[in-house]
Amino acid sequence: MSKETFEALNEMAPVKISRFGVPKKAKELGILEPSKLRKFSEQYMKEAFAKKSMELGEHPEVLMQFVQGRTGELKVSHLHYDNLLRKVDIVYPSWLEFLRSRVVL
Repeated sequence: MSKETFEALNEMAPVKISRFGVPKKAKELGILEPSKLRKFSEQYMKEAFAKKSMELGEHPEVLMQFVQGRTGELKVSHLHYDNLLRKVDIVYPSWLEFLRSRVVL
């Protein structure tokens, strides 16, 4: 966008943008801030996965990292990836049930 276009738009509809806009709106709506969503899922996903993952012989944190797409931290081979995928397919319904029981949608 050119400087002239930006100035013209700013004159027509001045809007101040700040990093506090999203948290403020989330607070107004009474919802979880996006910046806290990952921390929320880390805390509670481990709890939801705990029982089933131990039955499968896998640590809940490993499955949580896999679900969150952090496979780089796990350094998984193709074979291990398929194994984790199978285990996550088994434990993921417990995460959904956990959310249904504790989160108002």
